[in-house]
Amino acid sequence: MKKIFWGIILFSFIIVTACNSAKKENKEVTVQEAAKMLDDGALLLDVRDLEELIEISFHVKSLKHIPLIEIKSRMNEIPKEQKVILACRSGKRSREAFNILNSNGFNNVYNMIGGMNEWQKTGLPVKTGTGLALL
Repeated sequence: MKKIFWGIILFSFIIVTACNSAKKENKEVTVQEAAKMLDDGALLLDVRDLEELIEISFHVKSLKHIPLIEIKSRMNEIPKEQKVILACRSGKRSREAFNILNSNGFNNVYNMIGGMNEWQKTGLPVKTGTGLALL
């Protein structure tokens, strides 16, 4: 009876570990990884507020702006086939956007760790005072 009990415990542990690993599979990326993905055709989805975007924006060739508050109502504007990197100022709002999109069938979304703060710190390209051109 003890062998069956411990066998069930071990089996449950293996299943839970495997499921957690599958959920986390490459869904958070560093700014360096994000930059590489963008070079390879991914879309950067900036979920910051308009005021933040006007102040400073990511200088990348494939960029879309949808504030976090509008994500649910504008999901139809986000491609499901293309890799989409979610970004904000620090990574918190983009993580929330990731959770919303992932739970609505978006499997090609990635959260960029550190957001604009880390992007700037790493020396990746930005534009200042030009955010309105993206609207």
